[in-house]
Amino acid sequence: MLGILRSAAGTWVAKGLLVLLVLSFLVWGVSGQLISGLAGHDSVITAGGTKVSINEYRLAYDRQLAVMSQQFGQRLSHEQAKALGVDNQVLAQLVSGAVLDEQARKLGLGLSKDRLAELTREDPAFKGPGGQFDRRTFEYMLQQIGMRPEDYLKNRAQVAVRQQIVEAVSDGLKAPDTFFKAVALYRGEDRTIDYLTLPKALVEPIAAPSDSVLSAYFEANKKTYAAPEYRKFSYVRLEPVDIMDTTAVTDSQVSDDYNKNKARYTTPELRTVEQLVFKTPDAAKAALDSLKAGATFDKLVTAEGKTPADTLLGTLAKDKIADKAVADAAFSLNANEVSQVVQGAFGPVLLRVTEIKPEVVKPLAEVSDQIRKDLALGEASRILLDVRDNYDDTRAAGSSLAEAAAKLKLKVVTMDAIDRSGLRPDASIVKDLPQSPELIKAVFDAEPNTENDALTTADNGFVFYEVASITPARDRTLDEVRQKVVADWTAAEISKRLAAKAD
Repeated sequence: MLGILRSAAGTWVAKGLLVLLVLSFLVWGVSGQLISGLAGHDSVITAGGTKVSINEYRLAYDRQLAVMSQQFGQRLSHEQAKALGVDNQVLAQLVSGAVLDEQARKLGLGLSKDRLAELTREDPAFKGPGGQFDRRTFEYMLQQIGMRPEDYLKNRAQVAVRQQIVEAVSDGLKAPDTFFKAVALYRGEDRTIDYLTLPKALVEPIAAPSDSVLSAYFEANKKTYAAPEYRKFSYVRLEPVDIMDTTAVTDSQVSDDYNKNKARYTTPELRTVEQLVFKTPDAAKAALDSLKAGATFDKLVTAEGKTPADTLLGTLAKDKIADKAVADAAFSLNANEVSQVVQGAFGPVLLRVTEIKPEVVKPLAEVSDQIRKDLALGEASRILLDVRDNYDDTRAAGSSLAEAAAKLKLKVVTMDAIDRSGLRPDASIVKDLPQSPELIKAVFDAEPNTENDALTTADNGFVFYEVASITPARDRTLDEVRQKVVADWTAAEISKRLAAKAD
């Protein structure tokens, strides 16, 4: 969602233009200071009459820190963030934004409330399962990232205005030919190499290692065979599909929805239409008279110096033919019938319909199950947050995760042992975990027997989880992994002997 707030400066052209804008603004003043040196100042950046407050810097810094922490899989300290240059990255982003905001202010650019509302409604992050804007989803997503609705709307409006400037000055610009030639030469470069493969047969068979050799190899690579930390945990998924009740949807509701949205189940009549355009009405009338005298449409096409491909409009529904006069005439003809002269948008024409595919309407019986499911999902989406509140209230009253799930008829899934890589002790992969990477990370950050904040799923649902126990990491004994150690030693020995022969 927040990615769009940076998209105005995403291309190399835009970035170059931003540099020029920033340099031009330096003539009359752009000042930036880091938090550590802000004593006596109320702003971090000043670009003409546009200022970025200390609070705005802190918010931007915290959001960037959260994004990078997620990428690194751990919460970054401020010292680590400084080493990675997060403070300077945020400052550079804010400088670019302030420069564009100031230019917009000087140009008098703005965004209407209606357009801002339309952009917000179109944001896919705020759409519910039905594909429409959902206010509760909007408020929840902003709450998750610590942003108030008014802050989001302000930022969204700023981005839209900034895009007006960037797109206006970058429209029509392109990379120089020298750049494209260099890329083409690089991508089209070919290299020929000669190599020789040494087969394992040159050094096989490899005798089994002695106990002392195997033990020494194991000790040297002991960490490779260590057992990782495992955790046992349970989770409950709460998504519309988990609480939908198709039995609560009546036949009458299904029938009403079918009739209301019948167009969704209708394939309109399609016609294959040919159109022969004439230069003048008289020429078109003469061609029509020749048809009445026994000429064929195909001969008229040839006489006009055209081919069948030139006259073919396509196989189209009536509303897909842009010229209304042509559409009305074409859909009044029988198959293989030629029209009267029609005054089309490009001149007088004769039309012929060569094929008619009738309208097809799927019967209610064929789509009733899907309609019932969609209606049940829609209702489940509507009450999802209420169910979430009920779960939270039940936990707050002292119920366990399992008890709260049972009360709401939700399924509890227990994983007996999983490591940070999503593997079981037998090295099999744990599949079908909701929000798998995020859930596994959260499980390994959590304390046992402690209630945790729910995770948000891609379908705007929730995952509640709780760690039951922890099996600490440990070094395995040679006897536990002997077979694998022998296989690894043998592979290493083969590589060493082949390398010796290659030398």
